[in-house]
Amino acid sequence: MMWQRLMAASRWLDDHWIGDLIGVVCLFGGLWLGLMIAEVLQ
Repeated sequence: MMWQRLMAASRWLDDHWIGDLIGVVCLFGGLWLGLMIAEVLQ
């Protein structure tokens, strides 16, 4: 039952612009985090 709900939510996010927004936020957040880590380790 829980697996079906999870898969339904995944399909909904794939078809909706909110899924794209989450992806963009994660990509830019990862880039920003990587740049901050590089600055600290420099």
